[in-house]
Amino acid sequence: MNLNFIPLKFNVTNQFISFLLNGSNVYLLKLNSFKNNHIFLSPYAQHKHIVSYAKIVLVFGLLFCINFSASAQNAQMKIFVTPPDWNGKKVCDEGNGYSPTIIPAPIISFTGNLKSSPSFNYVWEFKAGDNSWVEVASGNQVSSVPSYQPKIVSNTSTSGLITYSWRVKVSDANQTGLNKISEIITLFVASKLTATYKVEAFA
Repeated sequence: MNLNFIPLKFNVTNQFISFLLNGSNVYLLKLNSFKNNHIFLSPYAQHKHIVSYAKIVLVFGLLFCINFSASAQNAQMKIFVTPPDWNGKKVCDEGNGYSPTIIPAPIISFTGNLKSSPSFNYVWEFKAGDNSWVEVASGNQVSSVPSYQPKIVSNTSTSGLITYSWRVKVSDANQTGLNKISEIITLFVASKLTATYKVEAFA
């Protein structure tokens, strides 16, 4: 059997991996080269002895574990939310509040190796002023993260602008360690009373 190049996906340097063939033959494989995120192994030594079933399970289990964990470690996730036209702008509450248009669904992309198809957990969060972030929408193990329609925001005070913020937190349930938080979408809302006062003060 030709074992000159056996492609496996895992991160290892200057180490040997035992590999079972034909039940009783154990081959010791040595790192040969690294190319395009693949490590190529070549035969180093062959040991002839009877290998127990437990060792067979152990070695194959080790190879699969290394393969899966390294794939997830090599993967990177990026998230981008296209800002709505009101992002970063100042608006006035004329008495009925202000209704922001929908925040688009995040665009999620990956680089590197994924061990399986992505499945997303997400949380849309909202914050008013200096208050803490609160959850306003969420989902688990979905194929895509949906957009979010903000509720009406208001400002009936006379103390100036209120800053309203939104963001989405996304993780991939099928890949360990892949999670991101989007850029913050922001809206500044002034009250009608505040706007009227400023006009009269400088008249």
